[in-house]
Amino acid sequence: MVLAMFSALTHRNDPQAGGVLQALAAALDNLSDPAVAGYLAEFTEVGLGDTAAREIWRNLMSTLTYHYPSQLRTRAQEEGWAKGLAEGEAAGLAAGKAEGEATAILRVLAARGVDVPDDARARIAECTDLDQLQTWVERAATATAVD
Repeated sequence: MVLAMFSALTHRNDPQAGGVLQALAAALDNLSDPAVAGYLAEFTEVGLGDTAAREIWRNLMSTLTYHYPSQLRTRAQEEGWAKGLAEGEAAGLAAGKAEGEATAILRVLAARGVDVPDDARARIAECTDLDQLQTWVERAATATAVD
């Protein structure tokens, strides 16, 4: 088993590395000790370094259902979750900023006594373009009509 792992590491830059890694993954799946299989899987990832083979290995470890615990799958899942969380937070922040700008526009217009028809109110409230909303906030400061 260890020789198969070292073979995979030796051939990490080979165009056929994917086949070697698939064979290693299958061999690890046949080990009776899940802890050893997990350790060898971890060692393999580290040994592959920053190569295309490492990405192949990570994909194998994250998509195939091996019976041994692997930090690779956990790490890959955590990276995916972290990326999704960051994207969700960014989208939430942008939506919150847009909502705040829309509220500011409507409050300024109300304070100035400007009538805001329902269709204009909906258009302002549904706008997500921050540049447009900021322009409207500036204009609301001196507007005498929604138009």
